[in-house]
Amino acid sequence: MIKDRFPHQLCFSDEHKKAMVRAAVLLGKETWAEAITIGMLLVTLCAEAYAKGKTSFVFCTPKEKSLFDNHPDFFKALCEEGVIEWLTPFVLGKSTIPPEENQ
Repeated sequence: MIKDRFPHQLCFSDEHKKAMVRAAVLLGKETWAEAITIGMLLVTLCAEAYAKGKTSFVFCTPKEKSLFDNHPDFFKALCEEGVIEWLTPFVLGKSTIPPEENQ
């Protein structure tokens, strides 16, 4: 085992510890330290993918997620070159977002 050159220490408020305990319970883990470990792994994987331009931050509702999960070919087709550009004027015409704010 490699010994660290410098000691490390983390400090958490009671509020942060409660949040980590809650995360551990939601993740089905025994300790809040496991929740921190999983959290750091997820943050690192996401940051690396983001830095390489392979992901972005997007939030969706469970209903929207089920649409993606249940119709993967439909959404794959939407992502084909030119489709979004072709649909954009139609969608913006139906939406409440002014076109200048959507650019």
